[in-house]
Amino acid sequence: MSDAVEQLIAGFADEVARLPAEVIVMLAPDEARSLGRRCARSGLASLIWASRLGDTLNTTEVSKRLKISRQALAKRMAAGTVLGIPGRTTTYYPIWQSSLMTAMSEKKSARYSGYSNRRWDLSMLTQFPLG
Repeated sequence: MSDAVEQLIAGFADEVARLPAEVIVMLAPDEARSLGRRCARSGLASLIWASRLGDTLNTTEVSKRLKISRQALAKRMAAGTVLGIPGRTTTYYPIWQSSLMTAMSEKKSARYSGYSNRRWDLSMLTQFPLG
């Protein structure tokens, strides 16, 4: 087992040990295991997303770069023409998408025009909450 895994387990155990014992004993063993798995996925979600998507910008940063309102950005996301990953307090936009939008506006090439109307399928986002 790697040092990182051992430290994750140790850190989780440290925090569980600090919880009120009367709450922990109410959990059935299968419930405790299921809860532990959900905690691991939730706790590592931002690392998982970062490894899959790369760097992201939040709503405020994208709005400023595109010189549009937050509402206009939300409309683009709702229309499926901008990929945004909802987080707890903001929405995250992959930087590679911002680069593509910049390239489209600079080159104004017909071969890029299809990307501006692309709709993104976000159905797989429920497995790892971001935030």
